[in-house]
Amino acid sequence: VNKQLKSTIGVSSNDLRFKFWEEMLFKIFQNPYSDQVIGEPVGLLLRDGIRNEFNLSPEGFNQILSTRKHFLSKSYFQNTDELCSYGEGLYSQLNYIVQNLLLSNQLSPSTIKLVEESSELQNLITEISAHIGQSTGIASIVIGTKYYAQNKNQINLPIDIMTKYDLSQESLLRLFQGHEEQKADIEAKLKDVI
Repeated sequence: VNKQLKSTIGVSSNDLRFKFWEEMLFKIFQNPYSDQVIGEPVGLLLRDGIRNEFNLSPEGFNQILSTRKHFLSKSYFQNTDELCSYGEGLYSQLNYIVQNLLLSNQLSPSTIKLVEESSELQNLITEISAHIGQSTGIASIVIGTKYYAQNKNQINLPIDIMTKYDLSQESLLRLFQGHEEQKADIEAKLKDVI
């Protein structure tokens, strides 16, 4: 369907989805007090949070959309740094959003006072959020390897590490799709890559 849409009207269903979310975020952050019907539960909750003066900004949400869009267009990682950037752009941003929410006056004024007193603590919290996000990104790609191989016919593990352990994308696709005869050898290499 994506290929057919892309060839006939020049956009894919992914493009339409991202456009929808980008426009919705823009409308919500541009004028959160508008009575315009949103029709999307996530958008309603986000607008309600902004109206209640929770500490929310559009940057994190836009970075998440941008990272996801880039991943869907590329769908592979050359190296571990690209994979970590994916985790930073997606999961760390979610951590930063939660961190900012928890530092909203309505939720925890005493925590805000504690964090404001220590720039070292502020930096440490941000660094921890970044590392947790990167780790989550790596874990999601590792856990999703079988799914992507079986359902999307793609391997997302970093190419440089696979090359280092002499593991090809083709052999992993054959393994996960049930066509590989030398399973033990491929599984051992995959274990080394992981």
